[in-house]
Amino acid sequence: MRRTYFLLAKLLFLLMLVSACSLFQSDEPAEIEPTETPEFAIAEGFVFSDDNNNGRLDTGEDGIKGVSVVAMDGEKQIVETATDGNGHFEFQVPEGSFTVRVLEETLPFGESGTVLTTDKDSYGLVVSAGFTASGLDFGYKTTQSAVAEGTVFIDTNLNGTL
Repeated sequence: MRRTYFLLAKLLFLLMLVSACSLFQSDEPAEIEPTETPEFAIAEGFVFSDDNNNGRLDTGEDGIKGVSVVAMDGEKQIVETATDGNGHFEFQVPEGSFTVRVLEETLPFGESGTVLTTDKDSYGLVVSAGFTASGLDFGYKTTQSAVAEGTVFIDTNLNGTL
């Protein structure tokens, strides 16, 4: 008989324990704070003076300060920034597709006094939020005007000299 009371007491204790635990449980899911996902991508690179004309930014070559770089969606400008003192630019762009290019009229030596030395004059990108597109570099070499001199003459004796 004692054993029966003991088993009943044990059973009653377990029922109370289960009931107590159910008070603390909820049918609603716990609220979990979502991790923040950036709503933009980053595009960055350099505009530089390509002194050795090899199309790459090398040690010792200077960046070009104050050059405007834009991200375009077709004909619509999305964002514009200017290069810093080292020729570096960086901007946030919305996810999607766009083109990054230099506004060459903002080069300090003028559009007509330069030649693009890098392979691309623009970069077409498709990016998603959180992505960083780097290495969007634009190298320029300054050009000097050439002067041609000579004399136009009639070579009457056909010897090629004056």
